[in-house]
Amino acid sequence: MRNAAIVLALLILVVGGFAPPVAADVGADAAAGVDAPRAQSVQTTQFAQTVQVEQNESIQTEIVIDVHADGNATWEVTTRHTLQSDEDVRAFNQLVEELRRGEANSSLDEGMFRNYANLAAESTGREMEILDVDYTGTVTDENSTGLLTMSFTWTNFAEPTDDDGLRVGDAFTTPDGGTWFPWLADGQQLTIETPENYEVQNSFSGIQDGSVVATGPMDLREQPIYVVYDSTALPTPPRESFLTPELLAGIGAMLLLVVAGVWYLRQQEETVPQSDAGMTQQPADGDADGATDAESEGDDIDLSLLSDEERVEYHLEQRGGRMRQADIVKETEWSDAKVSQLLSAMADEERVNKLRIGRENLISLPDYGHESDDEE
Repeated sequence: MRNAAIVLALLILVVGGFAPPVAADVGADAAAGVDAPRAQSVQTTQFAQTVQVEQNESIQTEIVIDVHADGNATWEVTTRHTLQSDEDVRAFNQLVEELRRGEANSSLDEGMFRNYANLAAESTGREMEILDVDYTGTVTDENSTGLLTMSFTWTNFAEPTDDDGLRVGDAFTTPDGGTWFPWLADGQQLTIETPENYEVQNSFSGIQDGSVVATGPMDLREQPIYVVYDSTALPTPPRESFLTPELLAGIGAMLLLVVAGVWYLRQQEETVPQSDAGMTQQPADGDADGATDAESEGDDIDLSLLSDEERVEYHLEQRGGRMRQADIVKETEWSDAKVSQLLSAMADEERVNKLRIGRENLISLPDYGHESDDEE
């Protein structure tokens, strides 16, 4: 029966709003044999009168709402209970464990606040949830006082304002235009803490240490709960770029130089005759014959004015008097058949010598010193 008295002492809500807990000794009827359901049916007026007589000298219920910048809020509801004996202490600890398991018959539970959150969500149009519910119990003052704390997170509790601020208030309303939190009883205290980087602009009650604090008795139907916060966070400065105007100008100048250099090199390549490229190649058979003075003199020769035989002789002279037949094909850009017929005719006229080496023909001028051999 003592447990029934403790349960009655931990009731913090009556019809219409919060009320402070009844001290353990008001459960005398339960201790004398009144069962828990009957003890919990005490009329509201009797309950409130008992509270006002016995609890008006100190805070017995403290509600702390820690508002976050994202609009969520962490709630802690702590009730203080007088424990007169070791049996009361055991009953208190047992009740804490039952609350954690969801087995206790008490209005201080998550189901109650989920109902309130549903009413507030319907009233405001914002989705709301009660999350991370936890109960803790602490016995202090040589086992004479028990502190029961229920904590949870209420999502979307505060609403953002147009000027980057926050407003607390509409989560206490109901769809019919009323409030589920109509009053603070004598012995109750409500604290609404200010989120980081915000400050209170306006509120329904006074401010202590930056938080809005209200102490009962207070009729919250005539003075509804509201707090308006202004943001104190400095605007985020634009990220300074390492690309300064001076650096960008330098990069632009370098790009221009690179583009100009590429253009110049391409112009030079286009102006060099195709035959000049062949003059820089070494003979394929490994001879160390270098380019002659004709290399520099040939820059002014228009190959289109030469006959086919003169053109072959020109290329041979540029290569020191000797070339592979395949290289002549490459330099003149003629077909293999044309070059082969032309070289055979020139060999017959003794204008060139043809020497067969493996699968290749080595072509040379007559004065190069080679005898014609294995002519095609």
